[in-house]
Amino acid sequence: MIQLTNHMRNDQKAMFYDDAAMNRLNQSRFDFIIIDNISTPQYVLPYLLDRPFAVFGIECSVGAFRMPYSPSFVPNMLTLFSDNMNLWQRMVNTLLHAFMTSDFAWYMLTGTTSTLVPHKPAIPISDLFSEAQLCLRTKAPLVETVRPTQPNVINVNIIGRPAKPLSSELESFLRNAQYSSVVLVSFGSWLDQLPESVIVRFLAAFAQLKMTVLWKYTGRLDVDVPSNVFLMMWIPQNDLLAHNQTKLLITHGGQYSITEAMYHGVPMITFPIMVDQLQNSIAAESKGIALHLPREFAPADLIRMINATQQDDMQKTTRRTSEIFRSLSEAGSSSVAFWIDHVIRFGGRELRPASMDLRWWQYMLLDVAFAYSLLAWLVWRIGCKFAGGLIRRRPHNQHRAHVKAD
Repeated sequence: MIQLTNHMRNDQKAMFYDDAAMNRLNQSRFDFIIIDNISTPQYVLPYLLDRPFAVFGIECSVGAFRMPYSPSFVPNMLTLFSDNMNLWQRMVNTLLHAFMTSDFAWYMLTGTTSTLVPHKPAIPISDLFSEAQLCLRTKAPLVETVRPTQPNVINVNIIGRPAKPLSSELESFLRNAQYSSVVLVSFGSWLDQLPESVIVRFLAAFAQLKMTVLWKYTGRLDVDVPSNVFLMMWIPQNDLLAHNQTKLLITHGGQYSITEAMYHGVPMITFPIMVDQLQNSIAAESKGIALHLPREFAPADLIRMINATQQDDMQKTTRRTSEIFRSLSEAGSSSVAFWIDHVIRFGGRELRPASMDLRWWQYMLLDVAFAYSLLAWLVWRIGCKFAGGLIRRRPHNQHRAHVKAD
């Protein structure tokens, strides 16, 4: 994941040194810019062109948008926590929340604009985060935890889509397969290769199944493949999930894979690799539509999970979730178009909460905590001095009383 992110950042940085590309962008005179929030160099582009912008991605920056998340029940996307956390999990979640809210942390990770646009005043790239007019946040309904949000955060629901007919060759293959029940295996479009030790464990489990396994895999494979496992360079995943022979999806836990499986009512086993897939997997498991396979699994663990997904209770939960998911409105896209048009016409000031203008230590009330601590210390010091004075005066008064008595 770190290598992928660095590769994306380097590609985007190269754009700023391409004079022809920069000239075309300047001449185009866009009214509005939408950038992907996964890589920080993109935030410099609206600053360079002096245009309003929105960010698009799986999550809005907690620090930039001052999302009103409480670490007591909103799990950080880098954890494996659900929204029901114990004391230790809340402690870890609080530390991660504090780190991701801190401007200093983002400054250390991003640097300044001087290296990309040296002809403009140098400012921390982290300061540009909060200049976004909108955050278009993609989410899979029914999966993520319920959480508070801000007016300028627009949720873009990922909606399932009906399937297309399978090709005659693939339909014939399924019809004539040795086992009628089909397991789909796909770990997304980014991952080409899995460690051989992981592949061996998957294949050892699949060899014991009386099911046909279709595995989208484009990497190198130097091990024997069981006769019921078929490796394919590409599969029409959405169309296969709608097929009546498909009984299970083994997935990395990406939002679109989970959405397609929910739409077609297919249970899942998730094997998350990176980014939001961890949280997606835990959330899907908490809804009863998936089981989370740990990294260090044994073939017997996978077989046990496959059998569990075929039980009546999980099948019933998956079908009910599919019915609810299909009933959801597809108003998300029209809502996004409306708010982008609104911001272009009127700006986004009325959507911007005052918290976005606070420094991180103000937002986290550290200045208030310091002020109260100082006040408590002063009260304690004054109280100690007052009590000390009373204690010192009391023996003196008692001594004077004894002298008079004598």
